[in-house]
Amino acid sequence: MLVITLLVLAVCIDSFATSITYGIGKIKIPFHCTLLINIIGAAMLAASLMLADFISDRISIISIKILSGGLLFIMGAVNLFFPFIKSIFTNCKGKELTNFALVKKSILLVIFLDETKADLDKSKSLSVKEACFLGVALSVDSLASGFSGGLGICQGYFIYGVLLCFFLGLIGINLGARLGRLISLRVSNRLDLSFLSGILLIILGFTKLR
Repeated sequence: MLVITLLVLAVCIDSFATSITYGIGKIKIPFHCTLLINIIGAAMLAASLMLADFISDRISIISIKILSGGLLFIMGAVNLFFPFIKSIFTNCKGKELTNFALVKKSILLVIFLDETKADLDKSKSLSVKEACFLGVALSVDSLASGFSGGLGICQGYFIYGVLLCFFLGLIGINLGARLGRLISLRVSNRLDLSFLSGILLIILGFTKLR
Protein backbone atom coordinates (compact mmCIF):
# COMPACT_ATOMS: atom_id res chain seq x y z
CA MET A 1 0.00 0.00 0.00
CA LEU A 2 2.91 2.34 0.72
CA VAL A 3 4.23 1.91 -2.83
CA ILE A 4 0.91 2.76 -4.48
CA THR A 5 0.44 5.72 -2.10
CA LEU A 6 3.85 7.18 -2.99
CA LEU A 7 3.12 6.53 -6.66
CA VAL A 8 -0.13 8.50 -6.47
CA LEU A 9 1.59 11.33 -4.58
CA ALA A 10 4.20 11.55 -7.33
CA VAL A 11 1.46 11.69 -9.96
CA CYS A 12 -0.57 14.37 -8.12
CA ILE A 13 2.32 16.76 -7.41
CA ASP A 14 2.23 18.26 -10.91
CA SER A 15 -1.52 18.92 -10.66
CA PHE A 16 -1.03 20.66 -7.32
CA ALA A 17 1.81 22.82 -8.68
CA THR A 18 -0.18 23.65 -11.82
CA SER A 19 -3.19 24.77 -9.78
CA ILE A 20 -0.94 27.05 -7.70
CA THR A 21 0.37 28.58 -10.92
CA TYR A 22 -3.20 29.08 -12.14
CA GLY A 23 -4.12 30.74 -8.85
CA ILE A 24 -1.14 33.07 -9.09
CA GLY A 25 -2.15 33.97 -12.65
CA LYS A 26 -5.78 34.42 -11.48
CA ILE A 27 -6.99 31.77 -13.91
CA LYS A 28 -10.11 30.08 -12.53
CA ILE A 29 -10.59 26.32 -12.61
CA PRO A 30 -14.37 25.75 -12.21
CA PHE A 31 -15.33 22.79 -10.02
CA HIS A 32 -16.78 20.79 -12.92
CA CYS A 33 -13.47 21.24 -14.76
CA THR A 34 -11.57 20.10 -11.66
CA LEU A 35 -13.74 16.98 -11.62
CA LEU A 36 -13.09 16.36 -15.31
CA ILE A 37 -9.31 16.79 -14.95
CA ASN A 38 -9.21 14.27 -12.10
CA ILE A 39 -11.52 11.80 -13.83
CA ILE A 40 -9.14 11.81 -16.79
CA GLY A 41 -6.12 11.37 -14.50
CA ALA A 42 -7.73 8.52 -12.55
CA ALA A 43 -8.84 6.79 -15.78
CA MET A 44 -5.33 7.02 -17.20
CA LEU A 45 -3.87 5.59 -14.01
CA ALA A 46 -6.40 2.75 -14.02
CA ALA A 47 -5.55 1.90 -17.63
CA SER A 48 -1.82 1.87 -16.92
CA LEU A 49 -2.26 -0.29 -13.80
CA MET A 50 -4.33 -2.83 -15.77
CA LEU A 51 -1.67 -2.92 -18.50
CA ALA A 52 1.01 -3.44 -15.84
CA ASP A 53 -1.00 -6.32 -14.35
CA PHE A 54 -1.37 -7.89 -17.81
CA ILE A 55 2.40 -7.70 -18.38
CA SER A 56 3.22 -8.91 -14.85
CA ASP A 57 1.43 -12.22 -15.47
CA ARG A 58 3.68 -12.93 -18.44
CA ILE A 59 7.18 -12.18 -17.16
CA SER A 60 9.34 -13.44 -14.30
CA ILE A 61 9.59 -11.80 -10.87
CA ILE A 62 13.20 -10.79 -11.53
CA SER A 63 12.20 -9.19 -14.85
CA ILE A 64 9.39 -7.33 -13.08
CA LYS A 65 11.83 -5.89 -10.53
CA ILE A 66 14.36 -4.83 -13.15
CA LEU A 67 11.78 -3.37 -15.56
CA SER A 68 9.71 -1.62 -12.89
CA GLY A 69 12.67 -0.27 -10.90
CA GLY A 70 14.56 0.79 -14.02
CA LEU A 71 11.61 2.63 -15.57
CA LEU A 72 10.78 4.42 -12.31
CA PHE A 73 14.39 5.47 -11.86
CA ILE A 74 14.58 6.80 -15.45
CA MET A 75 11.29 8.69 -15.08
CA GLY A 76 12.45 10.14 -11.77
CA ALA A 77 15.68 11.33 -13.33
CA VAL A 78 13.80 12.92 -16.23
CA ASN A 79 11.45 14.72 -13.83
CA LEU A 80 14.40 16.04 -11.84
CA PHE A 81 15.72 17.79 -14.94
CA PHE A 82 12.36 18.61 -16.53
CA PRO A 83 12.17 22.18 -15.13
CA PHE A 84 15.51 22.85 -16.86
CA ILE A 85 14.23 21.34 -20.12
CA LYS A 86 11.10 23.51 -19.97
CA SER A 87 13.16 26.62 -19.35
CA ILE A 88 15.19 25.93 -22.50
CA PHE A 89 12.03 25.80 -24.62
CA THR A 90 10.65 28.91 -22.95
CA ASN A 91 13.74 31.13 -22.96
CA CYS A 92 15.90 29.99 -25.87
CA LYS A 93 16.57 32.93 -28.19
CA GLY A 94 13.87 34.93 -26.43
CA LYS A 95 11.08 33.13 -28.28
CA GLU A 96 7.74 32.21 -26.80
CA LEU A 97 7.10 28.53 -26.24
CA THR A 98 4.41 28.29 -28.90
CA ASN A 99 6.67 29.82 -31.56
CA PHE A 100 8.75 26.66 -31.86
CA ALA A 101 7.89 24.77 -35.04
CA LEU A 102 8.14 21.47 -33.15
CA VAL A 103 5.53 22.30 -30.51
CA LYS A 104 3.18 24.83 -32.10
CA LYS A 105 1.58 22.05 -34.18
CA SER A 106 0.44 20.20 -31.08
CA ILE A 107 -1.77 21.81 -28.45
CA LEU A 108 -1.17 18.91 -26.06
CA LEU A 109 2.61 19.22 -26.35
CA VAL A 110 2.41 22.96 -25.72
CA ILE A 111 0.30 22.40 -22.61
CA PHE A 112 2.58 19.58 -21.46
CA LEU A 113 5.55 21.97 -21.56
CA ASP A 114 3.59 24.86 -20.02
CA GLU A 115 0.29 23.95 -18.36
CA THR A 116 -0.87 27.58 -18.21
CA LYS A 117 -1.26 27.48 -22.01
CA ALA A 118 -4.43 25.41 -21.48
CA ASP A 119 -6.34 28.71 -21.19
CA LEU A 120 -6.47 28.90 -24.97
CA ASP A 121 -8.96 31.78 -25.23
CA LYS A 122 -7.21 33.84 -22.50
CA SER A 123 -10.53 34.12 -20.67
CA LYS A 124 -8.91 33.54 -17.24
CA SER A 125 -11.32 30.61 -16.75
CA LEU A 126 -10.97 27.06 -18.05
CA SER A 127 -13.70 25.69 -20.28
CA VAL A 128 -14.61 21.99 -20.52
CA LYS A 129 -12.57 21.64 -23.70
CA GLU A 130 -9.54 23.33 -22.13
CA ALA A 131 -9.90 21.18 -19.02
CA CYS A 132 -9.81 18.07 -21.23
CA PHE A 133 -6.56 19.23 -22.83
CA LEU A 134 -5.07 20.01 -19.43
CA GLY A 135 -6.26 16.70 -17.97
CA VAL A 136 -4.64 14.70 -20.76
CA ALA A 137 -1.39 16.69 -20.54
CA LEU A 138 -1.20 16.20 -16.77
CA SER A 139 -1.98 12.48 -17.15
CA VAL A 140 1.21 11.63 -19.02
CA ASP A 141 2.85 10.89 -15.67
CA SER A 142 -0.16 8.82 -14.65
CA LEU A 143 0.27 6.55 -17.66
CA ALA A 144 4.00 6.08 -17.36
CA SER A 145 4.21 6.01 -13.57
CA GLY A 146 1.17 3.76 -13.23
CA PHE A 147 2.62 1.21 -15.61
CA SER A 148 6.09 1.28 -14.05
CA GLY A 149 4.91 1.26 -10.45
CA GLY A 150 2.04 -1.14 -11.09
CA LEU A 151 4.28 -4.00 -12.19
CA GLY A 152 4.09 -6.70 -9.54
CA ILE A 153 1.55 -4.87 -7.36
CA CYS A 154 -1.43 -6.84 -6.02
CA GLN A 155 -4.67 -6.14 -7.90
CA GLY A 156 -6.37 -5.42 -4.58
CA TYR A 157 -4.54 -2.10 -4.38
CA PHE A 158 -5.62 -0.91 -7.84
CA ILE A 159 -9.02 0.45 -6.80
CA TYR A 160 -7.42 2.09 -3.76
CA GLY A 161 -4.81 3.75 -5.98
CA VAL A 162 -7.33 5.02 -8.55
CA LEU A 163 -9.69 6.42 -5.89
CA LEU A 164 -6.79 7.99 -3.99
CA CYS A 165 -5.57 9.58 -7.24
CA PHE A 166 -9.02 11.06 -7.91
CA PHE A 167 -9.72 12.44 -4.43
CA LEU A 168 -6.15 13.56 -3.72
CA GLY A 169 -6.07 15.32 -7.08
CA LEU A 170 -9.42 16.95 -6.35
CA ILE A 171 -8.19 18.25 -3.00
CA GLY A 172 -4.79 19.23 -4.39
CA ILE A 173 -6.17 21.33 -7.26
CA ASN A 174 -8.59 23.19 -5.00
CA LEU A 175 -6.00 23.84 -2.29
CA GLY A 176 -3.38 24.76 -4.87
CA ALA A 177 -5.67 27.30 -6.56
CA ARG A 178 -6.49 28.89 -3.20
CA LEU A 179 -2.82 29.00 -2.23
CA GLY A 180 -1.93 30.55 -5.57
CA ARG A 181 -4.50 33.30 -5.13
CA LEU A 182 -3.07 34.06 -1.68
CA ILE A 183 0.46 34.23 -3.05
CA SER A 184 -0.82 36.35 -5.96
CA LEU A 185 1.87 37.96 -8.13
CA ARG A 186 4.45 38.40 -5.38
CA VAL A 187 6.37 35.46 -6.79
CA SER A 188 7.09 34.01 -10.19
CA ASN A 189 3.97 33.18 -12.16
CA ARG A 190 5.43 29.77 -12.96
CA LEU A 191 5.78 27.07 -10.28
CA ASP A 192 7.35 23.72 -11.13
CA LEU A 193 7.56 20.94 -8.57
CA SER A 194 8.58 18.22 -11.03
CA PHE A 195 11.76 17.63 -9.05
CA LEU A 196 9.68 16.47 -6.04
CA SER A 197 7.86 13.99 -8.25
CA GLY A 198 11.22 12.88 -9.60
CA ILE A 199 12.59 12.24 -6.11
CA LEU A 200 9.55 10.13 -5.18
CA LEU A 201 9.82 8.09 -8.39
CA ILE A 202 13.52 7.44 -7.83
CA ILE A 203 12.78 6.27 -4.27
CA LEU A 204 10.09 3.97 -5.64
CA GLY A 205 12.52 2.70 -8.26
CA PHE A 206 15.01 1.68 -5.57
CA THR A 207 12.29 -0.05 -3.52
CA LYS A 208 11.25 -2.04 -6.58
CA LEU A 209 14.83 -3.23 -7.17
CA ARG A 210 15.17 -4.59 -3.63
